[in-house]
Amino acid sequence: MLRPPTTYLTCKTENQMINVKSLTPGGCRNAPNMIDIHSAQNFLSALSEAGDRLVIVEFYGTECALYRALFPKLCRTAEDHPEILFLKVNFDENKPMCKSMNVKVLPFFHFYRGADGQLESFSCSLAKVTIARHNNTIHPAIV
Repeated sequence: MLRPPTTYLTCKTENQMINVKSLTPGGCRNAPNMIDIHSAQNFLSALSEAGDRLVIVEFYGTECALYRALFPKLCRTAEDHPEILFLKVNFDENKPMCKSMNVKVLPFFHFYRGADGQLESFSCSLAKVTIARHNNTIHPAIV
């Protein structure tokens, strides 16, 4: 007899129930400073509410292997740096917005800061992360 899938798991180390739907690749949960973006209006509101904080926008696809590999690192970075706001944009749910922002490959990142606007944008590969780490050309929180 088949049982319906459970929506909660018990975390053995913390003895608490975890909603399976809140888990993302690698079993990570969004840190409090990680926001899922579902529309262009949602994106603009999150940017305006961020004020002068550094905002890192990750454009991703759920089937992207590199996204799945990078996501646990992003979760740890977000937890270690609560002063940075992380916005996660699912390309498949927001294709018109992503295309208007010249997002053509995934994962893709935009960096913003208050009145300075967009500081940087780049596609991400493991090779680029290694080069950027070596050259200290990206924010120290990411490497």
